[in-house]
Amino acid sequence: MVTLNISYLTQHEHFDGKYLVKSLVESTHEKFVQCCNKKNIQLDRTKLTKIYARYFRALKTFHSLSYGRSGNAISYWISVKSNKCPQNHEICFGEVIYYLQIDNDYYAFIKHYNCIDKYLSDGLSSTAIPQNLNDRLNAYYHFFHDKKYSYKIVPSAWIMNKVIRMPWMEPDVSIFTEIHLDWEHN
Repeated sequence: MVTLNISYLTQHEHFDGKYLVKSLVESTHEKFVQCCNKKNIQLDRTKLTKIYARYFRALKTFHSLSYGRSGNAISYWISVKSNKCPQNHEICFGEVIYYLQIDNDYYAFIKHYNCIDKYLSDGLSSTAIPQNLNDRLNAYYHFFHDKKYSYKIVPSAWIMNKVIRMPWMEPDVSIFTEIHLDWEHN
């Protein structure tokens, strides 16, 4: 029996391997191995590696591209902690390919998109908007280039929130904003 308390509701995490699309995992294996080599993660028989399709943290559910029952859902789009964000947002956009466990550590294998130097207020130039509102909008909406990404393995704790991704008026540029409250079904 699970006892619900504040710690459980805000920090408890677990992973689920049901409905894992193994063909997607296999098709990205070469990129995964390259990322492991960059992080000095030695994949051998002494390390236990498990792969998961979903990640649950407290009341949030994060899916991955390898989750086979997502239908048209896009819940694999996330904001990920990034101390090297080029725009100093401290988060960037990512798409989770799958989650994994190596020994007792949990990670996400992602396509990571860096933020670019563009602001929402740039697209609102035809209307006079007070600077404090511009600043607020720019804090919540971040831009990235759709075609420029890298594969990364990041600790699952670096996943911040699900995001909404929207195309921008320029080719190959999109904007994202975090979703802080959503109602998930399983």
